[in-house]
Amino acid sequence: MLAVGSSDEDEAGPRNCRFENQPRKLYVFEKPVPEEEPPSSTPKAERDAYKKHVDDANETTCLMLATMNSELQKQHENMAAFNMIEHLKMLYQEQARHERFEVSKAFFKES
Repeated sequence: MLAVGSSDEDEAGPRNCRFENQPRKLYVFEKPVPEEEPPSSTPKAERDAYKKHVDDANETTCLMLATMNSELQKQHENMAAFNMIEHLKMLYQEQARHERFEVSKAFFKES
């Protein structure tokens, strides 16, 4: 298990994050965690699914923050994983599209 937040971590890094070897949790990028916890009268399976989504989203958020440079960490430190990935798409999707276009253009010029 990797624990983020050790004393040798730089001051800008995320705190109190723990990561365990678990299956991928890509679903946390596809839909946000519901804003309200299901009431206690909700079936246990549904409450458990909500708790798992919250836990997976928190773990994914910490992992994402741990892999960012300090500037990106500061911009995203108060965002959940779903919101973070949407914001990163907004920031970098146009740049990536332009880079793909330039690579394609160069490739077809050489052909």
